[in-house]
Amino acid sequence: NTEPAFRIAYAGGKSFCQPYAANASSAFASTTRYGQRFYPDRSLKLTNISVVLRRDSTTVNAALAVREWSTKLLLSTSAIASSAMSTTNRTLSFKLYPPVRLNPGTPYYFEVSRSSGTGNLYVNRQDTVGAGSYSWGGTNSCCIYSSNGGTTWVDQVHMDIGFTASGP
Repeated sequence: NTEPAFRIAYAGGKSFCQPYAANASSAFASTTRYGQRFYPDRSLKLTNISVVLRRDSTTVNAALAVREWSTKLLLSTSAIASSAMSTTNRTLSFKLYPPVRLNPGTPYYFEVSRSSGTGNLYVNRQDTVGAGSYSWGGTNSCCIYSSNGGTTWVDQVHMDIGFTASGP
């Protein structure tokens, strides 16, 4: 699952690119979490976040939380039951409750975790293969990883979790 990666550098310093060269599903269970830090470019009321996710053959439920990056303040949550997930990659929409107002330029993140059950979830991530500064949002908006239930996060600056944020 790869696609060509390229960057066109124009005179004057601007560029155009498609830096994603690899696409893979990463397994996680127990206290492991994957997420994406992002900065909205305008004010928006967020009611849904969609991500590509799958489960293994066991019964495992998924949760998604939206938080403010600097304070880790929980803004909204959602959950999807194992019965609504597939064992193949599929875009799943997490309906947020309550809907949340996001401010432009403020860093936020969402995290995906296993809420209950056994087994693994797999989140789809795109790899820039070293070109993270040219990816969506640059290296400030990137995939994040926690192995301790979200207490601490590690930036994966060359990775992104593709997602769609939507509202009314």
